Amino acid sequence: MALPASYTFPGSAGILPDPPWTQVGPADMYLRGDGTSDVDPSTTAVCMGIWNADTFPDDQIHSVVISGTPPGDDSAELGLVCRSDGGTFTGGTFYLAYTDGGSVTRLEKWVANTMTPLGSADAQAVVSGDVFEFEASGTTLTVRLNGSPIIVATDASITSGQPGIYQFASFGQGGPGLSDWNADGSGGSTPGSHVVSGRGNVAIDSPAWLSVSITGRPGRISCGDAEPANWYHVGMVSWGTANGAMTAYPVTRDLDLVELPAGMDTLWYEFATGVTATIQELGAP
Repeated sequence: MALPASYTFPGSAGILPDPPWTQVGPADMYLRGDGTSDVDPSTTAVCMGIWNADTFPDDQIHSVVISGTPPGDDSAELGLVCRSDGGTFTGGTFYLAYTDGGSVTRLEKWVANTMTPLGSADAQAVVSGDVFEFEASGTTLTVRLNGSPIIVATDASITSGQPGIYQFASFGQGGPGLSDWNADGSGGSTPGSHVVSGRGNVAIDSPAWLSVSITGRPGRISCGDAEPANWYHVGMVSWGTANGAMTAYPVTRDLDLVELPAGMDTLWYEFATGVTATIQELGAP
């Protein structure tokens, strides 16, 4: 199969199938038979599945629709995994973002059953129909709800792996579930769009132009007298192929438009702490 990937939780009620998922438990995730997921009927343990039908690049983004409003009391959790090494929940390495709908929304790093908290938005309300999204781009980890960031963190510990899904319910089956999973390796929230910060690289599809928009300018970034405003020490981007990277382009405007040579398939970036860039691939200026 080729990216982007999607899964609508199809088929009759029963265990989540392999392929396209590897169950890494300790319990198995189930299908309800109506296009949504559920937990294992015989246990209250964590259920987690890792996608095995495609090999994802280091930069990856995926989303899922919350089906049924979570209780908001930590008795049921739903979430997404980035950069899993395919190991078990108690022994593997991965990033995990999850929510209970009102009292716990967390971003965590798990390495060999050791959890490190990376961020939280515990008061965030989540209801049925909301889109929960998790992106790993370079060292930047972003959790979004309906397209808006709710947790952003930086961590360089886990650099590669596969995306996955996560579910837990202390009361057993019949609670909120997941539906309509969609994933890509573009490193951006839409095809050809890359929301990045820190440093890293993403695949690009040989665009003729790039539009680079920046938000967030810490006090140490100075401004010149040009019109439109020109900024110093914001960051830089570069592009190239497997043969190497071309000369870096310093980003100086709130909205920069840059022409690229033909055939470029990789974009490198580095931005100052506190700066977020949205980079859009364009066929024409």
